[in-house]
Order: sequence, then C-alpha cells, then structure tokens
Amino acid sequence: MSLHTIQATIHLPDDLQLPESGDCLITFKTPHYSGGYRGIEIPKMPWVFSFAINSDFDTEGAEILMTAQIDAPRPLFLNTTHAFIWNGGDQEVDINLTLAPVPESEEPLPLTFGS
Repeated sequence: MSLHTIQATIHLPDDLQLPESGDCLITFKTPHYSGGYRGIEIPKMPWVFSFAINSDFDTEGAEILMTAQIDAPRPLFLNTTHAFIWNGGDQEVDINLTLAPVPESEEPLPLTFGS
C-alpha cells in the first residue's frame, strides 16, 4: 500500500467576513474512495485540509472531487465543488470558495443594530 498526501488550501472571497460561530463540512471523492470531515467551529483562513490517497486503488490521472461548505447562524452559505486531477504523488491544491445562492426556503434575517 502506497499512501500519498493531498493538501488542499481553501480560500474565501477577500471581502467576506465569517461569523464567530457555525460549522463546516469538507468532503472528497476519488473513483474508489470517499471521505470527509465535519467540524463545529468556523475554520481559520486559509482553511488547510489534508487527506491520503492510496495508489493501490486510484491511479495517476484520477479525478478527485472536493466540496467545502460553511454554514453559519446568519444566511451565509458557502458551497463549491472543485475537481482536479491527481498527479500520482503528494500534491498541493488551492481552492477558492464562492458564495452560493441562499436557498429560497431560507428566510433572510432582519438587520439589527450591533450585528
């Protein structure tokens, strides 16, 4: 078994401020394996996430899909899927999160002083 490390560095849009509380989810999927991480804290930026890929199952040139999501108490939904091709060894990848539209079922919170 030969494991290789994929390190993803996840960036937010420059003008976006994260709230103090919320949770995060990151998933990854190769042709033969999927996994992920769920946290109950807003990650520090840039958000660095590492996982291992096994070359006994996945081969160089395999497509890897990563999804990162941050949910917070206010209507902030970040969600993106990023695909990249595995180079066959250890690899570093930069991912830029984008704002996803707020679902229609989600009511925007009214503005309040001090928010």
